[in-house]
Amino acid sequence: MPVSKRLRLPYILLITWLSLFTASSQAADKSVVLTLVADPYCPYNCAYDAIQPGYVIDLARMIFEPEGYQVQYQILPWSRAVNEVREGNFTAAIGVSQQNGRGLILPKQSIGIVNDIFMVHRSSHWQYQGVHSLKQIHLGSVASYDYGDELNRYLKDPANQHRGQSLVGDQAVERNLRMLARKRIDAYIEDANVGFYMAATLGLAGQFKSAGSKGKSMPIYLGFSPKLGLSPKLAQLFDRRLQQLREEGKLKLLLRRYHLDDWIE
Repeated sequence: MPVSKRLRLPYILLITWLSLFTASSQAADKSVVLTLVADPYCPYNCAYDAIQPGYVIDLARMIFEPEGYQVQYQILPWSRAVNEVREGNFTAAIGVSQQNGRGLILPKQSIGIVNDIFMVHRSSHWQYQGVHSLKQIHLGSVASYDYGDELNRYLKDPANQHRGQSLVGDQAVERNLRMLARKRIDAYIEDANVGFYMAATLGLAGQFKSAGSKGKSMPIYLGFSPKLGLSPKLAQLFDRRLQQLREEGKLKLLLRRYHLDDWIE
């Protein structure tokens, strides 16, 4: 065998091996199960076995499953969900803000805009007029939710503990709504979409009204685990495919099933 051919053979074998390794690595990536976690926050994410599990769950499947990934969804108490994702035990937490999602890998594209309002019983005459007006009522909230700096400080102040309750667990939203319906609390701070959507699913439609908004709305995101090497790639894929779905009109069709409009329009 000529020397040139002898030299070429190992080179060809090396290139072949690298190609097979790259292909197998890509196949391994796409066989990964992506597990998204959060507490129930319908219509963003609802019951995991529901016909409509939430538009973020449907959206994640539209984005990732055509690329070969498997998307699973698991319900956990909110604070545990975020902590488990930080530790790399799950792929992403659904609905983190830039504040409570610090340290997670956030896509550039959000999954919605949260507009927190003060829900009250329909017979209530109380109106939100700033944080000072909360001292007149007993307020319901969810532990570890991000309500913005001013309200976060109010809720964490020991002097205000007797004026409210911050519930924990994966049924915290439902429990707050039921307590509000029974007038065991005076108001409950919640995203408008979530509060009224979940009230309707609980048979409480028409029981509540808004007593005002805390003001500034806030984008929320899928927060990917910093402990998983695949996370930056998933965040980039999410951004690219969401933009495509928006341009193709497929996002609009998905949101219509949940009686919602595109949050950036």
